[in-house]
Amino acid sequence: MSVRALTRESYAEMLGVRTNGEGRFESASIEYLWSYLEALQAASVIVEEGYVDRHFLDDFARYYSRAFRVPAAHCRRFHFFRATADEIDEALDEALAGEATTRADARVWLSDRYLGFVVGRPLVGAPVGRSVLVTYPADGGRRQYTTVRPYRAHLYGLDLDVQGLAYQQQQVARIAGYRTPTPSEITAASGSPFAASYGLDDRQMASALANLGYAADHFVPAENRPLFRGKLVAALESRLPVILLLSRDETTGAGTVRVGHAVAVTGFAIEPGAEAVDVPAARPSSPSLPMIAASVRTLYVHDDNLGSHAHYELFDWDDVKSASGDPALGLLRGRSDRPPPEWWTADEWIIEGALVPKPPKLRMPLDNLFDLMWSFACQVFPVVLPIEFDYGVRVTTGVEYRAALGERGLDPMQMRRFQEALSLPRYIGVVRAHWKDALVCEFIADVTAVDFVGDGRSLLGVVAPGVALHSAAWKALDQLCGTIAIPLITAPPT
Repeated sequence: MSVRALTRESYAEMLGVRTNGEGRFESASIEYLWSYLEALQAASVIVEEGYVDRHFLDDFARYYSRAFRVPAAHCRRFHFFRATADEIDEALDEALAGEATTRADARVWLSDRYLGFVVGRPLVGAPVGRSVLVTYPADGGRRQYTTVRPYRAHLYGLDLDVQGLAYQQQQVARIAGYRTPTPSEITAASGSPFAASYGLDDRQMASALANLGYAADHFVPAENRPLFRGKLVAALESRLPVILLLSRDETTGAGTVRVGHAVAVTGFAIEPGAEAVDVPAARPSSPSLPMIAASVRTLYVHDDNLGSHAHYELFDWDDVKSASGDPALGLLRGRSDRPPPEWWTADEWIIEGALVPKPPKLRMPLDNLFDLMWSFACQVFPVVLPIEFDYGVRVTTGVEYRAALGERGLDPMQMRRFQEALSLPRYIGVVRAHWKDALVCEFIADVTAVDFVGDGRSLLGVVAPGVALHSAAWKALDQLCGTIAIPLITAPPT
């Protein structure tokens, strides 16, 4: 291993890539990765030689080992830091030769400046392999990278941690508690006869998920684009990955053909001051409901044609039809507020649908959780809390939900009794109501059940941090919860 200063020249040398006559890299993905590292203020890199990458090794065994010209089986791994090469060298000396306290301090110092890693593969046409890099800053909470997960890299006997996302299947494997499937394993599970580099269509992706033991939701924009946006945010807030299925018309020598593409969404942004959008119900007999999630425009996307966490935007494409014949929901691969860089041409795609991989025990579709939200909004809230709320849904684990209750401003005198009475499965659905950015009430539902029951029998408990004990709203909620025998916890009396 060696520490180097990170420059455009050393970056090109490490990956074995060339620039064109204008000084730009020949591949947009290579140029994007460089611009991303610049934005992260990466100043140095540790080059790990002879790295055995499980994902590349699986591809090597299935495909490359049988080629006429066999590439090397080992890769290189590049670890990037927001510090100079001299500073990294000094920290490594302290970490490896100092006292225990000095070593611990040096490891913390290195971890704080660690930006992640990129695997360099011995493939001329595709040198960038599995990459895990930190995201842009949260920008005051506007950016929400909900599907990132922790990774740990081992360098010089030191453990360095980074939050990121390598690619879509890794996130669902993390949620389900399984080991990450490799691209070759996913391709084999899909039934595709081609190599992983050929990609998969939506049916093959769904087949791969099922054969690997995962469940999947599928939803389409069709005639209800606001509801699609709301479902998209609900899945991301649930830390479930979302695969957008895209299409567009391209002109070739044979005429105009419809081509497809798929990208993985890693996060989203709700703009400051955004207002809730009235979302039509899936069932015509139900009224519209206001949802701030339906105002989402900015997505952060992992696109194999570009790179990780790229800024893309949703827009209503009224003069273009999707495959369903409805006005399209478009995806701008780029930004609408500034010209694209010289090495990238912004383009537009039709969103035909979305696949949401889920752990197998999360049996209830998101559609059913939205039905539950509409049921509560129409039948419960007008009686208990007659206010115009901003509604939303999400999925989480029972363990995580219990742990977060202490941060909700709830009445401590009720807490132990509520925790003792509350019985939760591994995964729960949460239907929530906000008023003026404050959480008022959450209804907890069982999403592991095979049969969906769209009434109180699906409920497990009610958490109401915006309702004071002994208030009129509390009395109505207490009567409701007593009727269906579920626990209730509220804020302290005022």
